[in-house]
Amino acid sequence: MNSMNPLAAIDEGDGLLKAMKCRGSAMTIEEKMRDAYLRVSGILRRLFRLCPTAEDAVRVPVENLAMIIQSLGLQNNRARAIKEMSAQYLQDGWTHVTQLHGVGKYAADAYAIFCAGKPEDVVPEDYMLVKYWEFVVNWRSKQRRLAVEQSPTKVCS
Repeated sequence: MNSMNPLAAIDEGDGLLKAMKCRGSAMTIEEKMRDAYLRVSGILRRLFRLCPTAEDAVRVPVENLAMIIQSLGLQNNRARAIKEMSAQYLQDGWTHVTQLHGVGKYAADAYAIFCAGKPEDVVPEDYMLVKYWEFVVNWRSKQRRLAVEQSPTKVCS
């Protein structure tokens, strides 16, 4: 472990990013999506090890955040945005997730679907988010139909 790098312990055992090789135009869309998922999920794992809470994200130096997310590009802007959004999240006064710094339609839709449990309140535009949203909305609709079909009916006398 490199004692000069404060993030060296976080990187240990996670050779996923180093092991992956992009095959460029030879990749199918499914392979590209899987590749992106694997790259981002490794980054998120390291980010959440460093900052498991919003309080931690506010306290961690922006340089440490930027180092973890560097391969995504625009790491300095994104690191500052993470800190700003985390600080705002900890404050009282916001009533909808879009009031937080850097939260746009995609993040708001994902929040409604995954966190708030209100997938019927949004219509996402992102390809993969739409797939999951359709699954959840259809599943909930089937559950409601089943509940109605299985509920006892009252007989009037």
